[in-house]
Amino acid sequence: MPQKIQQPVDANPDVVVVGAGMAGLAAARELLRAGHSVTVVEASGRIGGRAWTSSMLGTVHDRGAQWLEGGPGNPLVQLARDLGFTDRLDSEDNSGYIDGDEFTNSQYDQLDTFYDEAEDAVVSVSRRVAKGAPDQAVSEVLGKASNPLKRLAHAQIGPLDAGVELHRLSAYDNGRQPGGTLRLLREGMGTFVQAYGSDVPVRTGTPVRRIDSRGKRIVVETDSGSLTAAAVIVTVSTGVLAAGDIKFVPALSATVQDAIDGLRMGHLVKIAVPLSRSLSEEEDFTTLTAISGGMPIHGLLHAWGEDLAVLMVGGDHALHLQTRGEKAVIDFAVRALVDIYGDDVREPAARAVTTLWSVDPFFLGAYSAALPGCGKGRETLAKPVDDDRLIFAGEATDPKWAARVAGAYTSGKRAAADASRVLKRR
Repeated sequence: MPQKIQQPVDANPDVVVVGAGMAGLAAARELLRAGHSVTVVEASGRIGGRAWTSSMLGTVHDRGAQWLEGGPGNPLVQLARDLGFTDRLDSEDNSGYIDGDEFTNSQYDQLDTFYDEAEDAVVSVSRRVAKGAPDQAVSEVLGKASNPLKRLAHAQIGPLDAGVELHRLSAYDNGRQPGGTLRLLREGMGTFVQAYGSDVPVRTGTPVRRIDSRGKRIVVETDSGSLTAAAVIVTVSTGVLAAGDIKFVPALSATVQDAIDGLRMGHLVKIAVPLSRSLSEEEDFTTLTAISGGMPIHGLLHAWGEDLAVLMVGGDHALHLQTRGEKAVIDFAVRALVDIYGDDVREPAARAVTTLWSVDPFFLGAYSAALPGCGKGRETLAKPVDDDRLIFAGEATDPKWAARVAGAYTSGKRAAADASRVLKRR
């Protein structure tokens, strides 16, 4: 059980916000700034949601969300700078391996070409769907990968990015999300989100079990008692919503439930492994792209000069490893590094740490990925229900910045504006 942080809360505020990730914090900040009373309840023992910075290995690393995507158009870039955080562009230094053998120069070029071709094909289909064509699975758009390099390129769109296999990924939804540069925060994404929400009063360790909107005020039943509010903003993941961990009375409409079911959670597991430069001989901020044991992996090595490798595995393989537990996840990562850098990495790698997002009951996955034909469910889920008093937010509800911290942020601000309109009607 998470440890509860006991803070005074208003049992009858204007708005109850469920969840203290970036979406919930953004919604609460906007409402407080507008002069409304807000109570934020969080099931876990901390704020930040899937943004979580750790220093367990003696250096800062993000166990969840890590990058600011989309270039200067990302609204969080300037916000982080305003809060005093240090950012930098992710490096373009790459190291690639297939079963321990480094790419040749021509293989590096081929991988880039395969990826660019695949991305262009998905974007092209997405634009056609926006004009009325039927959606397709990304697997239908790209076809079967004919060699390991093409498979790795396709994995960079599916399992290693969206967290799902290509046949369960909407080309329309994937192709409309922003590309562009990636930026990293020296102090960590989780630290940034916590700093952003530091002035928001949150009651942690308080799972919500039931939301009843039949009366004049909505009743929110938690493990610590009931709250009532004029409006409720729900920011939990679509994984938690689909699992039915929160009961809605009356039940959500079929339209809303279909939107939730079509925005499945992707699976991505990150493993932080101590790795000295003397063992890897890689430059700072090197991106690692590899196939090890038949499975695609992605990694970031020696970010900010630290002796650390952060590896990522996605899709079905990530889910399979997580259901087997931390040891299985770490063992796979260590074997991959041994294949690439040799047996000397085993000893420091024994201190590796991981986070099992897909089996964590507070999240049940990494972030949302739309099934083929379900991409427009994001807009559906963003529309207030129950006389506009019940409002959903979170990255899954943002069409542009889906699966990104920016999507959680912009959705929280949108939800706050929706709630403010409800309050003005009172």
